[in-house]
Amino acid sequence: MSKVTIKDIAKAAGVSIATVSYVINNKPTEKISDETRKKVLQWVNIFGYVPNASAIAMKTSKTNNIAFISSPNLTYLQKLDLMIFLELFSSFVLKKGYRVLYTYQTKQETIRNVDAIVCYNMPKSQFYALGSENNVPMIAVDLLLNDTLFYQVTKDYENIFNQANDFFNDSFTLITLRPQDIETENEIKKVFKNIIFVSMLEDLVSTIKENHDKNIVLYDYFIKNIFDALYPNNKVYYISLRENERYQKILESIEFAINRDQDKEHYIKI
Repeated sequence: MSKVTIKDIAKAAGVSIATVSYVINNKPTEKISDETRKKVLQWVNIFGYVPNASAIAMKTSKTNNIAFISSPNLTYLQKLDLMIFLELFSSFVLKKGYRVLYTYQTKQETIRNVDAIVCYNMPKSQFYALGSENNVPMIAVDLLLNDTLFYQVTKDYENIFNQANDFFNDSFTLITLRPQDIETENEIKKVFKNIIFVSMLEDLVSTIKENHDKNIVLYDYFIKNIFDALYPNNKVYYISLRENERYQKILESIEFAINRDQDKEHYIKI
């Protein structure tokens, strides 16, 4: 891959080379609109362009901080899922030298002093709106983008289905949390014939009561615990998501994105 130049940035952003130079060098004497500045910085980030004069400074500016953001419109169950994931993921990456900063946002804004942003279970529209305000790498977790500009780590739904199919050798129903992203929901529907999405606690309880004597497959740990508490002798098949392996893949994606390793696999299912 040929070295990216300031001319490439200008062409992609649809601005002059001079404008790109002003934005990169942050010249206060030049009047550049916020919209143009954001557009230029986005393409600088996408191309992984590092100006020669500031390369050393950028290398030493690493914070080892990772921002963690989800949708602001989570139900109680979805918040419970978020907190469980956040606690375990934070513990995992702390051992690798990173700190996770959970940011609750009701509006899109610039997130400062972080090396990357992990976006967990959020609508695609929110992801891109957040991206328009930030020029650090963004990683999508359980969010289906189909966008090669970003690293994505999602559950391997086909593998989950095959495991359940081999176990029951009969029809079964998946019960799981409803994703915030509609494309992720549609992806699950493509794989599973029988599925019940739940969002509210009362919906989950009623769903368990109505289906406790059926062949049920689960991969949400806390749903399994509630199921077991209500009906200890159930027909649930719980599939572990190999969380430590998932966390490792997310961390690798973060580091690949930070280092601008474009030749790595961007869409990871696990």
